[in-house]
Amino acid sequence: MQRAKQLALVLFLLALLPASRAADNPQTTVKLLLSHDGARPGETITAAIEVTSNPNWHTYWRNPGDAGLPTTIEWELPAGVTAAVMQWPVPHKMELMKLAAYVYEGTEYLLVRLTIGADARSGAFDLKAALSWLECEMPSMAETAPRTTSPDFSAPARVRSTRWPTSSARAAASLTGGV
Repeated sequence: MQRAKQLALVLFLLALLPASRAADNPQTTVKLLLSHDGARPGETITAAIEVTSNPNWHTYWRNPGDAGLPTTIEWELPAGVTAAVMQWPVPHKMELMKLAAYVYEGTEYLLVRLTIGADARSGAFDLKAALSWLECEMPSMAETAPRTTSPDFSAPARVRSTRWPTSSARAAASLTGGV
């Protein structure tokens, strides 16, 4: 068991080494989507981080298992807007040489509820998110990307976004919760 842990550590450290291949040819794309194009102060909307990995590549769940790193998000939000804890869909278990990792393959949606405080200023604002993730095949590659979207907080009512994918509703049904 000790040897397996040492191997996992070596693989993890190798994943953190700079790789020119990662910068030139990322295998995962991310998008920042909103459930509504506009909302009023006092309302809540949902942000979805759409993570799409190319075939044979994967990203990691909030508890990656024996190796890997979870996707993280750092928000830059206007005054009066707060982000809840990210909600994660159920991952699947991947095993390699008796090491387990909890991963996503294909397209997954990580959801975050955004509350527009009653004291938030009206108008259009940029919501910025700095995303980081580890994409793996062999070897693993660490990636980061900033994303921005602009909802209108002076809309007369919440307006469903035309960019919100219908699969996001299915994603919400598969959440493991925000813990």
